[in-house]
Amino acid sequence: MKKLLISSLLLLVAMSVSAEPIIGIYTDELGTTCEINTTPYVQFNLYLVATWTGDEVFGGMTATEFKLDNFPTNDGYPIGTVTVIANDTDLIIGDIWTDWSVAWSEPQGGTRSMFTMATIEILPFDAGWIGADQVTVVAPGDDCSCLVIVDANFDIVDAVGYQFTFNCSTAPDCACSVAVGPSTWSSVKALF
Repeated sequence: MKKLLISSLLLLVAMSVSAEPIIGIYTDELGTTCEINTTPYVQFNLYLVATWTGDEVFGGMTATEFKLDNFPTNDGYPIGTVTVIANDTDLIIGDIWTDWSVAWSEPQGGTRSMFTMATIEILPFDAGWIGADQVTVVAPGDDCSCLVIVDANFDIVDAVGYQFTFNCSTAPDCACSVAVGPSTWSSVKALF
C-alpha cells in the first residue's frame, strides 16, 4: 500500500513539473477567474490569455492556433452577440468556434510570460442562450488538430487548454482547471 501511495505521489509531482503553456478564457486580464454568471441585456467581456514560463516559450509568442469548443455562437438579436477583438494584430485566419489562427509581427508577452490575445465582448438577450453550467473548452483547432503557441524562434510549442464555465451552479467546482472536454457540468456529474 505504501508503494502505491508513493508511486501516486511521484506521478503527481512529475505531472506538475512538466508544465506547458496555458491558454484560457478569463473574466480578467490577470487570468484568475474562469467563470461568470450572465444576465440578459448586460454586456460582459472575457479575455483570451496565454501564460507560460521562460523555459516553455522563448522570447514571447508570435502565433497561436486553437478553438473554443462549446462557446456561445454569434446569433445576433434577439439571442445574443459575440464580438472577438484580437489585440495588436490583423493577422487572423478562421474563427474561435472552429479554428482560430492568429499571428503577431513582433513577439508578444516576452519575459512577462503572459499575453492577452483577445477581448471577447458578449451581450446576451435571451436568458436561455447560455445555459446553466455551460462549460467551454480551449481545444485543438479543427483544421490543424493543434493547440499551440509559436515562440520568438518560431518553434511550435504544445499548449494546454483551460475550461471556462458560464452560469456555474456548483461553485467552487467551476475553478480554473485543465480542460477535460466540452460538456455541461450536469452531464459530468451524471457520470458519478
